Amino acid sequence: MKPGRLNIESTGKPYWWDAAPPCAHETITDLPNKTDILIIGAGWTGLSAALTLARHGREVLVVEANAPGTGGSTRNAGYFGSTLRASLSKLIRQHGKSTALELASGALHAFEFAKELIEREQIQCELQDLGRLTCAYRPKDYEMLAREAALVKEVLGVDCQMLSANELRNELGTDQYHGAELKVSSFCMHPGKYLAGLLARCLSAGVKVIGNTPVTSVNRAQKRIFTPKGCVSARE
Repeated sequence: MKPGRLNIESTGKPYWWDAAPPCAHETITDLPNKTDILIIGAGWTGLSAALTLARHGREVLVVEANAPGTGGSTRNAGYFGSTLRASLSKLIRQHGKSTALELASGALHAFEFAKELIEREQIQCELQDLGRLTCAYRPKDYEMLAREAALVKEVLGVDCQMLSANELRNELGTDQYHGAELKVSSFCMHPGKYLAGLLARCLSAGVKVIGNTPVTSVNRAQKRIFTPKGCVSARE
């Protein structure tokens, strides 16, 4: 290995963990027999759902197969925007306008919810609103981006702007592209710090989080899960 080069295979750890190692907070180890709400997985989705429910007075238990914070939530780049990866026009072609708008509106709501959650809970995760730039390598790419930007702006109200080749050159200092689409609002954050902050807020709100407890089977009819540590029944 050359000096200064990170050997990812030997470490197996993302550098996000340097500032926010997994399970930096105490979690309980004893598995209760029952709870109001049971959530499987202590990632962003599970913990944000747990915190929301706990803030509304529910008793919540979260079980995680590994240590909280070791999964994909702390291994990704920490970017989140207001639109889905698939374009709105593609969703309309594949699923029809009604379903496409429902999916796109859900993504927009999730974007607004995540931003509001971070600000309301004062989670220190280096949140920044930097926008998102999609460059067009060919003229036909630019035209496609322009049509999509107009559709998204009209239907969803998302602020999308088109930059000409000259405008983009002034920003990037290159003639490589024929322009670009700019989504004015798109966020980035430190994914490890975000999860650590969510976990801390959950614990302070009374959420029970148990790590190293894989769920081996689920009985949906009885609202019960089975783990190596025992079984738990949920009211909902």
